[in-house]
Amino acid sequence: MRWNGLVLASVLGLLLAACMPRQTIKYPLDDVTALQGSPFEKAILVVRPFQDHRKPLTNTCSEGTVAQITKDDKAFFYNCDNNYDSGVTTEISSMMAAHLRQSGLFKEVLVVDTVPAGADYLMTGNVSKFDGLKEQSTAAAVASQFGLLGALVNVANKNAYEGTTAFEEVKLIRLKDNTVVWSGDVIGHIEGTDIADAYGWSCYSKANLSLKEANGNLVSSLAKAGSEH
Repeated sequence: MRWNGLVLASVLGLLLAACMPRQTIKYPLDDVTALQGSPFEKAILVVRPFQDHRKPLTNTCSEGTVAQITKDDKAFFYNCDNNYDSGVTTEISSMMAAHLRQSGLFKEVLVVDTVPAGADYLMTGNVSKFDGLKEQSTAAAVASQFGLLGALVNVANKNAYEGTTAFEEVKLIRLKDNTVVWSGDVIGHIEGTDIADAYGWSCYSKANLSLKEANGNLVSSLAKAGSEH
């Protein structure tokens, strides 16, 4: 019964994929475990929205469709900026703050340009990569023309995906004395195979999951730095 439920969920996801023009940068936080005894547990962190230093894999984007690129002689769908609801780095910074809050690393996390009174730390940085890729499938595209039957066929078809998020020149600054407590680069990368996607919208979720990986790695780096100061 559980397997049947998973198949049904997959089929419904595939059928809905054709009508998903607007995308957001979000992911579930239920599995992000709160840290115990964080070195910053009494501190307020300000995240200044990260600067956009990305070099997109393509700028050929059309509203309401998924961009396509070629990589390693294979065709992939790509998460172009045109289908996001708002500014990409603004959404990335907001999701980063949400992840940091969930982790319990800091008492409070704010995303603002101007540091308010009472803040203890400031974090700045750049987004240098936010890419989601899903391999194109001719068979999936053909099967999608046959509605529910085609969706069932596609459940059995799998192909490649990958996602990469990179932050550069990240700095955690202690405001009382302007000491840089930690600085460095952070990357999150995922790759594998899953259900073929005729329309390519799943490339956006792959980018989001790579962001989750990057934010988890950022939490680990900050926690380690805090324990050493």
